[in-house]
Amino acid sequence: ILHPEQVQRTGEYAEGHHDQAQLLDAVLIDTLELLDRSTPLLFYCNGGVRSRKAAERYRELGFLDVYCLSERL
Repeated sequence: ILHPEQVQRTGEYAEGHHDQAQLLDAVLIDTLELLDRSTPLLFYCNGGVRSRKAAERYRELGFLDVYCLSERL
């Protein structure tokens, strides 16, 4: 199961997001760090900068299947 995570400000998230996406906030960060490292993660934002930083962070934490979209879904 792919976990799509939206790396945006709360207002941007409220304007629209993928049906299954979760806003990457402090609570979700803690939750994601508990997942099995083989869990696939997908990060996206409007411009790609924040999602790329999030993807890099989770790769550094040992997640093996991390994706970053450069454009919003």
